[in-house]
Amino acid sequence: MVRYVPRFADGQKVKLAWPLAVFRLNHIFWPLDPSTGKWGRYLDKVLAVAMSLAFMQHNDAELRYLRFEASNRNLDAFLTGMPTYLILVEAQIRSLHILLHFEKLQKFLEIFYANIYIDPRKEPEMFRKVDGKMIINRLVSSMYLAVISLYLIAPVFSIINQSKDFSILYDLSVRFGSFVPNLYHCF
Repeated sequence: MVRYVPRFADGQKVKLAWPLAVFRLNHIFWPLDPSTGKWGRYLDKVLAVAMSLAFMQHNDAELRYLRFEASNRNLDAFLTGMPTYLILVEAQIRSLHILLHFEKLQKFLEIFYANIYIDPRKEPEMFRKVDGKMIINRLVSSMYLAVISLYLIAPVFSIINQSKDFSILYDLSVRFGSFVPNLYHCF
């Protein structure tokens, strides 16, 4: 399965900024190339639906956590978790909307990159001005990438350091022991 590659009107590939290039890797939010076969499109739709269902289950678990905290009158934990839940619900609505309008998105991207996007070869000064205004977007993307990296790296360091207590990055009310089993005795 090949993802859609944006092109200028003359057929030249568009060099995407790194946040958009990373965004292009997401199978829910970026359409397939028109040359993708029937089975590739079918597999992509099955994966997108499966991941959307997993995302819904995650949202449901977050909602149950919030309801549990609200029923225990723990306003601090409830208000701490509410923004995360609202962001998850908004992302779920956006992804379902994109999945329902995949073909329209692909046509929009084709028109945008062929007719609207500023070609740096033809208008380098204007492209530099607009690209300079995107520094905030790149900064936010960098911070988001750093946070996600921390969520992936922290458990690895806990295993390497053979920590008895798994370092949870934010306060949770877990119903199980939060320890990392000693994997080295298994081998």
